[in-house]
Amino acid sequence: MTLLPGSFRRLLKYTGRQRARWGGAIATVAGAMFIIQFAARLIPLLPPGPVNPSYADQLLLTFLSPILPNEERARAVVLLILMVGLILLGTLILRQGRAAITQLGQDLVVDVRADYYASLLRQGLQFFRRNESGTLTSIGLNDTEAISAFSLTHAPYFVQSGAQFVMVLLFMLTLNVWLALGALAVILLVFFATQAVFVPPTQTLTARYAQKLGQVTSKLNEDLAAVRDIQLFTQEARFAQNFRRELEKLADDMRATGRWQAWSFAAYQFLESFGPALIYGVGALLVLGGLAQDKVLGSFAVYFSQLALPVLGLSRSMVTIQGLRVACARVFGVMDTPPEITEAPTARNPGQLRGHIRFENVTFSYAPNDPDAWRLSNINLEILPGEKAAIVGGSGTGKSSLLYLLARFADVTAGRVTIDGYDVRELSLRGLRQNLGLVAQNVVLLRGSLLENLRFAKPNATPQEVEAAARVGSVDEFLAGLEAGYETQLGEQGQGLSGGQRQRVSIARAALANPPILLLDEATSALDSKTEESVSRALDVLTRGRTSITIAHRLNTIRNADKIVLLGRNAQGHATVRAVGTHDSLMETSAEYAELYGRQRRKGILMPIGPLYDTTAALPTVLGLAFAYKAPVYLLDFGFMRVDKSESLEKRFGVTIIPTKDDPRVVNAKHMRRVEDIKLKVEAEGLEFQIVTPTDITLDWVQVTLNAIHQTGATHLVAVDNVMVSMETLRESIRLIERKGGVEYILVSPIAEAV
Repeated sequence: MTLLPGSFRRLLKYTGRQRARWGGAIATVAGAMFIIQFAARLIPLLPPGPVNPSYADQLLLTFLSPILPNEERARAVVLLILMVGLILLGTLILRQGRAAITQLGQDLVVDVRADYYASLLRQGLQFFRRNESGTLTSIGLNDTEAISAFSLTHAPYFVQSGAQFVMVLLFMLTLNVWLALGALAVILLVFFATQAVFVPPTQTLTARYAQKLGQVTSKLNEDLAAVRDIQLFTQEARFAQNFRRELEKLADDMRATGRWQAWSFAAYQFLESFGPALIYGVGALLVLGGLAQDKVLGSFAVYFSQLALPVLGLSRSMVTIQGLRVACARVFGVMDTPPEITEAPTARNPGQLRGHIRFENVTFSYAPNDPDAWRLSNINLEILPGEKAAIVGGSGTGKSSLLYLLARFADVTAGRVTIDGYDVRELSLRGLRQNLGLVAQNVVLLRGSLLENLRFAKPNATPQEVEAAARVGSVDEFLAGLEAGYETQLGEQGQGLSGGQRQRVSIARAALANPPILLLDEATSALDSKTEESVSRALDVLTRGRTSITIAHRLNTIRNADKIVLLGRNAQGHATVRAVGTHDSLMETSAEYAELYGRQRRKGILMPIGPLYDTTAALPTVLGLAFAYKAPVYLLDFGFMRVDKSESLEKRFGVTIIPTKDDPRVVNAKHMRRVEDIKLKVEAEGLEFQIVTPTDITLDWVQVTLNAIHQTGATHLVAVDNVMVSMETLRESIRLIERKGGVEYILVSPIAEAV
């Protein structure tokens, strides 16, 4: 960030918020310095007094004559008491003035920091992509601390020194105009010369130091976040050495600044020592020429030191002043960055929305002026009120970008996004976002109590509302195990809760806000399967009656969505809508979706078996696949035959069973032994095994098989030829199962023998 012209003037504008108090504090300090310097100006009146009193001396003597006795000893005592009294009074007043300036300075810092924080909250996501969080933190803390330190120590000193400079110069002019102007010329010459020589390099070094400090802060934050990995891979020494190297670079700039400051000190030390000698030399010539009195020279030498002292103090504070200038430039540089997302002058609050969402010919790019940049291209999509929509697709297909456009974290490049017919750009940001709730993969919980985090979006929520939301998010399931219940204190980023518990708090928080539209961004992708199941149940409760949009990589979590939107890339590499439909319809109509679904699923092997359908010949293939994929084995058991002696044909699972000469009880017993034998063989190999049993025998075997696939998430089905159905029917059924179930159907020979 570059230095901004007028950064000091910008800082001074903050004093206008309390102009009267600043004016009073400065006037108090100036008055105190006048009293102190006035006491010093009485020194020449001590007996025997000036031989040839100046006009100013005559005015003082006339003014004080009512209290000054004629006798010299008594006059000396009165003048001494008066000087001590004035100095004591001036000191007390000075203390009050400096304290007031310090208080006002801290008020100013609070205003600057609050405005800086507010400016960050107005920025869009692209701003935070361009600026490292460590740098922004360094500006918000270190640079504003430079302003704070200046207001605490240097601001009162500069006000006092400025008043002292003016008062001393006035009193010097009353003694001898020519000597006073000469002294002023020498001081100003040295001051401007040193400013011209020393300030530019010091300013550059200070700016570079502030920039590097921000980088070091970012690195420190990054390393602390990665401390587990650093320790696990035993890289502590290397990282410590690298960090020390960064600190040395930081120190090099401060060392160079110190060298320039040392030259500045030397120049002003020369002035402080050379000034009195110059006063006496020039003064002697003026005395010899009859242009000055010899008694004035001593007073002038003292006054010169007092006149040079504020300038010398300013020199010693040169690094601080340049640091302040750089700090102001960096702070105001951030504050003056215009937000990417602004409200229209006519923006309005729509109140409670229904959640009818439309993307109409939407095109979006993070670099709209670059024709080769990635973009969302011609997105047309409608989500009805209360619909559960899911957005899926490979990496870089714009899934999160659609949510950003809906919440106005970014604006469309072309087209429009509407909710209930309102273009989102026509709505106030507050009015729009109060209708949205978010449950994301990376849950953001803040330091504080669990209750404060639950009330994040609704700080005034009643205890009853909090408890109801906690039940929706299943927070009540682990609440009793917390040390202090709702008052349990959480650490940074929700430390003290597991990943699943943090996710449930996020769900409860969204439920408490009660928005009509929910945005679920990879809400369960970082959870284990058991926790995912629990969180998914909570999400199902949360989404009832609301419009919800889910971004998911695990497609098994969104199979029940009312609408699934598949995003992909076109020939130009831009993201576009490839298909829209339910899971079942997309499995039949979109090869791209079916491939994506199959690629992401955990492998599972499904093997059907029945009393008249012996598939044990497929077991070696099943075991081979289970070993290769480290996959569980699911046995779809079609159950037992009917044991009554009815002559009527039995129809089971859509297949007519022709009665056999064997007793059905014997057939069932053999089937039971086969199932048990398969179970023992699979478990003996150390593989996970589960039997799946149909509950509705009125369904045909194809639907039962599809239900089992959906229930288990199986990716492979291994069977033998089904001699109870025609080959044409079998082939058609296999194609249907592969298309709708998203499985690979493997038919093994030889044909099983009916028992």
